Order: sequence, then C-alpha cells, then structure tokens
Amino acid sequence: MWHPRSAFVLLLLLLLEMGWVELAIDTTTSAQSTDVSSSTATASSITTAGLITSFSTQSNNNTNTASNNATSTNGTATASPITQSSSTSLATPTVTSALITTPIPPVTLKLDFTITSRNFSQNLSDPNSGEYKDLKNNLENSLADIYKRKFTNFKSVNITEFKNGSIIVVSEVSFNSSQSPVAPTADNAVRVLASSIQQNGSIGGFQVDTSTIKSGSVSTSSLSALVVTVNFLIKRPYSDSLLQSLKNQTISWVESVLLNFLNAATLTTRAADPNVTFSNNTGWVQTNAQFSFNTLSVLDKTTEVIGKLLDARVNVSFSIVPSTLTVQGINQTFIVLQPPLAIMNVTQIGDLSNKTSDTFQDLSKRIEDSLKAIFSSQQLVEPVVNSFNMLNNLVIASVDLYFPSSSTMNLTTVVNEIVINKTEFINRNISLNISFTLPPAPTATTVAPVTSSVTTAPASTSTNGTSTNITSTPISTTAPTPSSDIALNVTFRITSQEFTANLSKSDSVEYKNLKGKVEQQLKAVYSTFKNFRNVTVTGFRNGSVIVDSNVAFDSKVQSSTDVTNDNLVRALVSSIASNGSFGDFKVDTNSIQSGSASVTNLSPENITVGFLIKIPYNASATDSLQNQITPWVNSSFLTLPGVTSVSLISNSVNFNNSGNWTQFNATYAVVTTNIFNPNQALDKVLEYRRNVTFYIVPSTLSIQRSSKSFNILSPTLGIRNVSYTNSLSDKTSDAFKNSATAIEGVLRDIFRSQQLVEPVVTSFRNDSRGLIVSVDLFFLSGITSRDVIQGIVNNANQFANKNIDLITNITDPTVPYSFTFKLLQDYTADLATNNMNVTLLNLITAALTSDPMNIISSSVSIRNNSGEATVDVQCRINDISKDNTAVQNALLQNQMFTDIVRISTLSVNGASNKLRGYAYKLRFTNLNFNANLTNPSSDDYKNMKIKIIRAMTSILSFTGAKQVGVLSFVSGSVIANTEVTVPDGGATFDQVTTAIVNNIDSLKSSGLTLDPQSVVTSTPSGAASTVEPPPTISAFPGYAVAIIVMCGLAILALPFLILFFVKTGLCSKVSKACSLKPPYGEYQGMIIPNTGAGHENYRTHSYEISN
Repeated sequence: MWHPRSAFVLLLLLLLEMGWVELAIDTTTSAQSTDVSSSTATASSITTAGLITSFSTQSNNNTNTASNNATSTNGTATASPITQSSSTSLATPTVTSALITTPIPPVTLKLDFTITSRNFSQNLSDPNSGEYKDLKNNLENSLADIYKRKFTNFKSVNITEFKNGSIIVVSEVSFNSSQSPVAPTADNAVRVLASSIQQNGSIGGFQVDTSTIKSGSVSTSSLSALVVTVNFLIKRPYSDSLLQSLKNQTISWVESVLLNFLNAATLTTRAADPNVTFSNNTGWVQTNAQFSFNTLSVLDKTTEVIGKLLDARVNVSFSIVPSTLTVQGINQTFIVLQPPLAIMNVTQIGDLSNKTSDTFQDLSKRIEDSLKAIFSSQQLVEPVVNSFNMLNNLVIASVDLYFPSSSTMNLTTVVNEIVINKTEFINRNISLNISFTLPPAPTATTVAPVTSSVTTAPASTSTNGTSTNITSTPISTTAPTPSSDIALNVTFRITSQEFTANLSKSDSVEYKNLKGKVEQQLKAVYSTFKNFRNVTVTGFRNGSVIVDSNVAFDSKVQSSTDVTNDNLVRALVSSIASNGSFGDFKVDTNSIQSGSASVTNLSPENITVGFLIKIPYNASATDSLQNQITPWVNSSFLTLPGVTSVSLISNSVNFNNSGNWTQFNATYAVVTTNIFNPNQALDKVLEYRRNVTFYIVPSTLSIQRSSKSFNILSPTLGIRNVSYTNSLSDKTSDAFKNSATAIEGVLRDIFRSQQLVEPVVTSFRNDSRGLIVSVDLFFLSGITSRDVIQGIVNNANQFANKNIDLITNITDPTVPYSFTFKLLQDYTADLATNNMNVTLLNLITAALTSDPMNIISSSVSIRNNSGEATVDVQCRINDISKDNTAVQNALLQNQMFTDIVRISTLSVNGASNKLRGYAYKLRFTNLNFNANLTNPSSDDYKNMKIKIIRAMTSILSFTGAKQVGVLSFVSGSVIANTEVTVPDGGATFDQVTTAIVNNIDSLKSSGLTLDPQSVVTSTPSGAASTVEPPPTISAFPGYAVAIIVMCGLAILALPFLILFFVKTGLCSKVSKACSLKPPYGEYQGMIIPNTGAGHENYRTHSYEISN
C-alpha cells in the first residue's frame, strides 16, 4: 500500500540527485534524536528522523541581513526583525553538515624510465649486490624528493627491477588516501618526473631519456592535455548581449595568468580553445571556464593561482564575488565582514529589490566605490552589495567586505573607518545613518576604555493614566573593547597646537575634529601589530595639547611584536620624523609615555640570533668563533634606526654539532627607541659578514625566529680530474674542505655581480663520468636556473685556473641550436600575427627531436631585412646527438618547410648549407597584374605562384635545381621575383639562364609568355650575363604573306573566269547536266526482274547534251 512517507522519501532522493539537498547521516548507535541547537543529528538507521538536510546555496549566494538574524528555539526557526537595538554579529554564523563521502583509496602507479648515461651490468640483476642496492637507494631518494614536492599525499616509491637497455628502471609510486591538489594519475606521474628532468637535467646524477618515461600506457608522447577549470560569479546583470565580451575578457585574463604560472616550470601551449559557459545565477553571471594545455607542468599551487587572478583583475572591466573564484574546485579563504549600512536619502525600495535593474546597479556601485576608497590601504579585496531591504523607512544595504585571511581587520575597525570617512559616501550622494552603523554600547566589559557620554534628563510617558519614568542609556562615542582585548594607555604632547577650552568638551566640533585626526594617525602606527584592534582618544589636557589614548589588542591573536608598554612607546617614536612631524602635528618624542615606560627608561629587547657556520664542529674552537661573531653582530645591529647599545648575554651562547658543521645560537640585549625590525637586521648582518673569516649557510640565519627568503638554485657540477674518495663524504675532512673552498671561490667570482649571497657545496658523490658536486647558490636577485648554468659553462676557464677540469655537459646537458633563413616571400607586417612563427617552430622542433618534451626553450623572430623576411630561431634541447648537417637534411626533406623557406639561405648554428640561389625578375607578357598579387594570402597570388613554380620546375629539372621559389609579384605586365636554387658546384647562372631561354616555347604551352629580355638581364650578383637572347621573332608570320598574295591573284582572275563561262555556254551545260533524272526513275522503290546472271534485261543508256 502506498504510504505518504514513501512519497516523502522519493522526493528526498530526487532532491539529493539534483544536488539541491545535502545529506548527513551519522551511523553511530545512539538513539534517534535531533538536537536543534547544535545543528547535528545521530541515527541508528537511515530513517527520516536521522536525516539532516539543508537546502544548499551556491557559494556566491550571500544571504541578506534579515535572513542572518534567524534564531532557533525548541526546534522552531524564527526570523527576528532588524532593529537598531539588535546586536551586531562580528562574524557570519556558519552551519556545517557532515556529508557522506567515499574515502579515496590509496593509489599505486607503475613508473618506468631509461637511464642513458650508464650501462647495464649483471650486478643490477641481483637485488643483493652492492651495486643494485646503491643505485636503488639513490634513485628512490631522488624520486621521493621529486614527488613529495608536488603530491601532498605522496607515500613512497619502490624500485622493483633493473633491466638491460641501457638501464631500464621499473618502479612503483604509492600515494595515500588523503586529498591532494594534484591528482595521483598516470599522466601527472609522467608530467612531474619529465618536468623535473627537464629543469635539472638529470635524476640522481643520471641522464634520463624523457621519451622513455611511462606510467602504464601513458608516456610523454601520449599525455592527455592538462585541463584547468576556473569558476566565478560576475557582479553584472545577466544579459545575452554581454556574453561575448565577457567571454573574450575572461579568456584573456585567466589564460594569461595560467600560462605565466605553468610556463614558469616548462614550456606550455594551448591544447584547445577555452570552453567558457555562462548561466544566470540570481540575476548575476555565473561563469564556468575550462582551459586545456599541452604541458609538463602540474597545477599544484591553486591558491597562488587564485591570488594571481585576483591581482590581475585590473585587466577586466567587471568585478567578481571573491569567494566564488575557484581553480580546480579549490577556493581561497577570506575574512568577510558585514558592516550595517542604512541609507537615509533613498526612501523607496522600488527596483532595488532587482539585481538586474539600473537602480540596483547604480546605488550598489556608488556604495562599493565609497568602500573601496575608505579601505584602499587595508588590502580590501572586494566589496559586494548583495541586496537592499526596507526597515523603518530606511534602505538597508547588505554588504560583504572581503579581506585577505592574513588581514587583521575586524568589524569594529571597519565600522569606525566607515564612520570616520563618511564623507566618501557623501561625495557620492549617499547619506548614511551613522547611529545605525555604530554598534550599541554593551552594559559591561572587562576592560572599559575611557568614554565620553551624554546623559539626557529622564523623560516621562503615560499609558492608560499610568506614568512611567524612562532613563536613557549613555551613548558611547567609541566602540567598546571586547573582553578578550588588552588595553594599554599612550600619552604624548602635541607642540604645534595650543590648548583651548573647547578641547575639554567632548561634544564640541573642535574636540571631535582633533580626536578623529589623532585616532587616524595612531591607527596607522599600531596597525603594524597583527593583533591590533582599535585606538581611542579619551581626552585632551593643557600643555600644549596633551593627548590621552587607549590602544586595544586582541590577546587571542599572536603578533610578531610583543604588546608591551615599551613597544607602544617605540612604535610611536619610530613613526615620528626626525623633525618631529607626526602627520599634521609636531610631537615632542620625550613626552611619549605608556604606563611607566618612556623614551628615557626603555628596557632592552632580547634578540635571538642563530646560524650554521660552514666549519667542522670543534668544541675547542668556539671561543675563537665567538670573538669574531660578537663584533660582527654588534656592528650590524648598531646601524639599525634607534639602536644605541648592543650587548651579548654571555650565558645564552650555544655552539653545537649540526651535520658536522657548527650551529651557533645566542641572545643579544638591544637598547633601542624603535621597534626592532628583524628583516632589517637580517639584511645588515648579511651585509657585514665580510668582517669574519668563516662562511655561513644563508638560509639558516635567523633573528627573532625570522629568516630571509632567497632564490636558491642548485646546479650540478662534474669534475673530470678529481677522483672520488671516502674522505669527500666527510665534511670534517681536509679533502672536503679544500675541494669545497676552491669550487665556492670560483662561483663567488662568477656571480659576484648577480647578488650571490653565498655558494654552499653540500656533497660529493661518485659517478661513471667523474666526480659529481652538489651546490646550493643563495641569490637575492631573481636570476634564473638557465642564467646560472650558462654562467658556469661560459666561465669554465675560471675553474681551470684553479686546476678544476669542469665537465660542462653535466652542468648543462642541453644543446643550443640557432637557425637563420629567409622566407619565400617579402616581409609583411602581418607575418608576426598569422601564426607563421608557430608553424616554423613546429617544423624546426620536429627536425630536432621526435619528442617535443625534449625542447627546453625556444624563440622565433621575423624581421624586415631590406624588404626580405628574415627569420631567426633559437632552440635549446636535451642532449641529443644530432649534428648540424643531419638537422639541415631533415628540414630540406620536409616539403612544408621548403614550400615557405628559401633553402639557399638556411644556416644551422652558423653553418650554411651547400646550396646557391640565382635571382630572376621574369616578365610574363600575357598576364595582367592586379592588387591581389601583392597579398600572399590571396587566391590570385597563390594560384599564380603555383602556376609559375610548376612550369619553371619542369623546364629546369635537368639542371639539378633543388627549388624554384617566387618571392613576390610587381606590375608590368606581371613581373615575378623568382629564385632558382641549385647545389653548390652544380649548374652555373648562365647554364640556368640558357635553359630558361631555350624553353620559352614550353612555358608558352603552360600559358606563360615569357619576355626573354627579362631572363638575360637578371643576374645573381649584378654581373652581366654572357647568354645572348634568342633572335627576335616577328609578330607577323611569313606564311601569312603568301596567303594574302594568293588571295589577291584569285580576286584578279575572277572577272576573266566569269567571261569565259559566259562565252562558252559552259554554265547552261552544267545546268542541264544537273537536271537529268536517272534511268528507271519510275521504278524507284520496285524490284526489277532479273532472268539470270546474263543480265539480258539490262541495257546501257547514253545521254547527249546538245550544244
């Protein structure tokens, strides 16, 4: 029997399928119950009592203020109206449902590749041999380093076998069941390894052929395109007429960011046109875009991409809702604050309830522009007006302010900034109800700042004859300090202004103006503390003007600067210029006080310092090291602003062994009137490190737990003339120290001008090619890995001067190729935009390697060279043994290449081919010139070019011509600028010219009438041709003259013939003869009797023609 509950279950399942309902089921054995207050549920079985469903909204749907004021009592949800007395929530409440999710199973992928720089030996077939174990351990560690950098769920790598040919490595890579931005697929496994080898040139010191990398059936040549999905909500009314413009802007904006990000790792090109779709999402434009790329890169840092996209929003004309921006389904976390805004000069809601209306768009834009102006210096990402509602004849704007997750902004600060800067709204014709925006004063706080209040006389009201006295609540002029705050007082004297009586009256205009200005200046000072909340001026006193203020900080938020009275004094002193200027005021720095702290009695700051010294640890040498370190650090700190004294706290010094090198840690007492800046201190310590005789590892330098970011590049060096010994694996040995010192010294000299902070040799290892050296180079600048490799290779002689024989192809396993040639057409401006450069690059890379993943870098330029189109191509590929001649031959055998390139001009790495080109200006008199013949893309141009090339190629085949090319056409009838290319040492210019002249008739049969003079006047280099032109051929043939003569004679003879016929009567005789009938004419159509072969019945007849 059909039960109503069945209908409910079916409806629920339908909603689940459509994605409108989220289902949460807790399968614990607790009793069936529903706890409304906690918004969770438990169930012992899947029943309607154990289901928690919430109608989900898009992440871009922000509920309005009215809906956010819902309360729940005994399981019944009610919406409370928005009133001025309602408390303002500091954060939007979030209800989270536990979704049923299927665990991601662990993944294990097969991974095979071939080492080409080492030969297989039988020991590699024995897992118990030392050679097998060493190679296995080396490769597994190297592979693990590669994969754990890209996959957050990487688990392990296991090499299962080595095979012959050179060395085929068979392995498995395992991933655990946790989520990872990069999915553990076969394609991504191949991508990550191939790109790492491309960038570093090797793995574990071994060269690997990237074309041999496989995971299952996937290899570098069969990779599927990397697909990147990007979604966001555009704050613009949905309209079909706008979609094409939005699509073009979206593609340009997003694709440029993605390509820049992916190209930073490896060459990336578009695999297919982006797919951008739009839909109507509550009146705004929901955008879903999909981009496909041919690349070895993986998108492992989606949040960084989102940050780049947000930074690049200036390139589009629309705004988006930041929280809806997702890349690969991942979005970014923001601090979203919702200040209450009531607008007084708009009295009717009207079209404001419709997001697509012009009224909504106009008012929301003015509000958002006002907020952008107010919070321009507070890292506001985007303001979003979601809706408008009416309340007590006021239009209430529901607004979300998006700040970075690292921001210290809170609702109190936002509200105060809006109130202080309300003129920004006024300038845009918006009148705010400030009392609605300010939150009400609480009845009690743990730390109450000094406030100014106005108390009104009790008012009396009467209801049904009963009188009731109502006492108004004091109205606080400042936002309250929450109970979790720390409040410290700050006092100072303004010397540029005289005290007046009005400054003692909190309701005077003068008081309010000065209070607003001072608070704004103090906020700029103390907002550098990450846990800063607010600052409040509590009063002014005489002498000139003494300012009393309270500064509030959130005790629950960590800050790199400790909140102390000393540091509040230091922060204010630091912000005052040397001439005493503090914004619009002059301040006496000696008057600054917080609690008992003042400029004259500040306690020292304890500053911790640590770093790793590249000297083998030796307990007996620590005193010598300390004697160098102390003056080095002291002199560095004394250059910092406000520092007057530095002293080492002796019992804090600690030296210990860290990887056989010496780790130093100590604490210094620093007397300073400014906030100590660790970043400035790091720069100074690095700058003054020349005062010591030892070197440190820059990345280990730490001051106050802060360290400096470096551009760390790690080239691999190979040394031919130094043999590996066990002592080179010991950092404390003389062999390690001497070799490392020599190598580091050369590297310092090479990169001195590139802001190299320090080179660090980290290890030596043995290799069949020589000694392999691992080096870390710490740079301050943005030098690239390619620049470093090139710098080392180009300065191999400096290593040789130190008796170091560098194996350059270990440092740089790539090979550069340079191509120069001219096109079979004159230069035109559109060559750079019609994909000619892409076509040429594809043809050249195909000649260099069958695997495009071997291309490390490439560039194409097409330039105007006296009207000729000259092309320069630069490529760098992985080490592939292909000489210049082989590359040239591969290109010359490619018809697509020879169809567009003048092959006589081709040179590879400066080596020209053995071909010679002869230039002709051939004039065809039977052809008519038109404007289309100046456009190589037109059909007229192409057809004419093909016709001439085919005809010329046919008549010159016996000369050994390798190419006939038409470069351009000019007027008169049609002149074709033509080049004939022959082998060097083959047919001469005169021989080719003779062949053309002798075959003019053949050209004519092809529809081309060639002016022979245009052939012999063409020269290869300006020299006169020795070929005589053919004899001049009359345009009026001789046989025509004979015909004319004969016709003339016939005309002269005609009268005489007529006279002859008349005189002889020949005409009448001919007439009678023509009128005679045949014999037996009357028997025509009948059978004539025949008596036999004698034909007796036949007789002859004769006719006489009388005269």
